Amino acid sequence: MSHDSQIKNDILAEIERVKKMDSIIEPRWVANAIMEKYFKGMDVSEEIEIVKYLAFNECRRQVAKLISKRLDINGSDKREMVLPGFEHLQTHYEVKRDGEWCGVPINLLSQQELLLKAKELKKMGNTCFKHAQEIEAYAARMEAANDG
Repeated sequence: MSHDSQIKNDILAEIERVKKMDSIIEPRWVANAIMEKYFKGMDVSEEIEIVKYLAFNECRRQVAKLISKRLDINGSDKREMVLPGFEHLQTHYEVKRDGEWCGVPINLLSQQELLLKAKELKKMGNTCFKHAQEIEAYAARMEAANDG
């Protein structure tokens, strides 16, 4: 297994561990856990600190991308992401806190965050509906051009 695959698997495992604890999936915390695994026991030197700094920033970037993918209900196993008793309500949502996107359990979201997420989803739905209408209009135009 390549290093990229191993690190990605480690990140996903840490995201799942935190998610199962019903905790906030904070990119910095996940990245710190991964860094601890790979740098534990290394001697401290200026060079190692520079490598750790660069590795941490890249790891945090990868974590943020994987949180987004993991919490994307369209790209996940829907049954695992939906709150029991609901058809669409997710157990976790991605929200911006302290300038960083985090995966937050629904029970830890504020009223304001919940309403903002609902507004965002309604806007996305409206945009998707309009997009679908444009595709249908384009298809109709193409059909009319082929018939003429």
